[in-house]
Amino acid sequence: MLKVKGKEKIFVNIGSSISSFAAVFSANKILTGDSIRLSDSVMSVILFAVFFAVIKYAIEKCREVSWVFASVTGSLFAVLWVLGDNLASSDYTMAASWRTWAKIVLIIPFFVSIFHILERMIFLAASKYENRTEKSLLKNDKVGFIITFVLILISWIPVFLATFPGIYAYDAVTQTAEFYADAGLSGHHPIAHTALLWGLISLGRNLFGSYGAGMALYSIVQMIIMASIFAYVIYMLKKWNCPKVIRGCALLFYMFVPVHSVLAVSATKDVLFSGFFTLVVIFLIDFGRDVDGFIKAPFKWIRFILAVFAMAAFRNNGIYAFFVCIPFIIWTARKYWKRAVVLCLCCILIYGVYSGPVNTMLGVEPGNFREALSVPIQQLSRAMLYNSDELTAEEKQKIEELIPDYMNYTPRISDSTKGTFQTEKMKEDVIGFIKLWISVGIKAPITYIDAFMSNSIGFWYPDMQYPDSGAFHAYIEYENTPYDFHTGGEYAMDDSFLLIERDSKLPALDRALHNWVYDVSHQRIPVISMLFSVGMYAWILIITVVLCICRKQWKMLPVCMFLVGLWLTLLLSPVVVYRYGYALGICLPIMLTLCLKAGSGAVKGAGLPK
Repeated sequence: MLKVKGKEKIFVNIGSSISSFAAVFSANKILTGDSIRLSDSVMSVILFAVFFAVIKYAIEKCREVSWVFASVTGSLFAVLWVLGDNLASSDYTMAASWRTWAKIVLIIPFFVSIFHILERMIFLAASKYENRTEKSLLKNDKVGFIITFVLILISWIPVFLATFPGIYAYDAVTQTAEFYADAGLSGHHPIAHTALLWGLISLGRNLFGSYGAGMALYSIVQMIIMASIFAYVIYMLKKWNCPKVIRGCALLFYMFVPVHSVLAVSATKDVLFSGFFTLVVIFLIDFGRDVDGFIKAPFKWIRFILAVFAMAAFRNNGIYAFFVCIPFIIWTARKYWKRAVVLCLCCILIYGVYSGPVNTMLGVEPGNFREALSVPIQQLSRAMLYNSDELTAEEKQKIEELIPDYMNYTPRISDSTKGTFQTEKMKEDVIGFIKLWISVGIKAPITYIDAFMSNSIGFWYPDMQYPDSGAFHAYIEYENTPYDFHTGGEYAMDDSFLLIERDSKLPALDRALHNWVYDVSHQRIPVISMLFSVGMYAWILIITVVLCICRKQWKMLPVCMFLVGLWLTLLLSPVVVYRYGYALGICLPIMLTLCLKAGSGAVKGAGLPK
């Protein structure tokens, strides 16, 4: 380790003091606004000491690593943290205010120091575990897989009994109506999941005499699938020589962090989608660590294509995430680029046949294209309300015609404006719609930024608190439809919908889980609260990607960009709910492993986990 000597220590101390004072000043403005509760408190002195120690340590003790990673991630985190705090408190990023950027500039040195220390910690951990072989309690990895699977499944059984026959919420009631009420198949929801849900519910009714039994059957099947995938994740972590501490934490994470057990018995497409997405992540890592072996193995081709298809069939933004990583797959396999192109085309064509001719043959009514336009609809609506004086009469007229309910604009969810969007009118003049969106955006750029960032805040701002009254949805659903989490009562539904009542076998646990979900009590527990934050998952992903690039671990790029592709689709979602980002939560242990293996590249030029 390089040491700081002589006069350099003086400059380090002075620089650390100035940066620490700036950080305390900025933190006070960010956390307390105009209040003097922190600035006129002994806590400010304690904070100054902490900031000083962190910054000085980063400068003096972390010289094995460069400042590139820290500068990029620290600066980006400072920007988004301040803008997110502004949005959460006032619904404006205040991106045009000099005060906002002053706070960002003042806090950047502290966050850069934090990320610099983080990189050194990763570097030291990678050095410790590089080429280290740990003794396994079980010589047979397949036995370990089975034991892990059983442990996870058993840990979920109490939640299944508490919620018996399962959580019949989210879009399940409208999906089953397509068969139950003969409403016709709609592409608004993935047909694969709708068919699976209704198939198991109706099978259970035929076998056991009730729809509730069918819902229980669905819950059991989904639990088995997800427990198998989680056990496979831990199995692969072991194959990649991942440290026991990460594997152990991953097992505890899957067993006891309640989002996994609650979602395992929830009738929403996002659960199985997230599981299949995780399989694609694992297979992309397998591809990167042994391109030659992957390209030449027909079995690996088949399982990869099937995983991509299953993922996309259960939620179509999976195919968009796959599109993002295709160039990196081809580049990584450039020695076999023709085969890589064929592999990617097979994935796309099979899904294309399913989503096109097969759906047409089944009489599936295409979903409304407005579902993909949440961001521009929100931006135009906000501009119409907040920048009306800057728009021309023609622009206002077009917005009113396209978005009749623009006046109902709600920053955190697009449903209030998207529901009446005139899709057919937009299709008559797509170019005109694009020109309108651009021309209004040029006149109201900050409004566009605010609309976009407010609608997606929970997907990039880790400090976002829930429940968010502006979203109209619970962050995680627990009670069966037609429960209304806002009022604690029920909203009206007619007899055309199939309703399934809860018959809890563990009422005390049922009440505890209800309180946990809707009171969001975990947010009161420091550190633990971050396990439930999609915004935190996103930041671990950003750290992983930037670290891989800085360490020149190019073979990690296909899997990194696949994860980034999913995150980008989340930013375009109509609302922030946990289930949308659940796939990133499942992949948390994998991302931590990728960080560690990227750090090992600094030790011996290592690539992907081996």
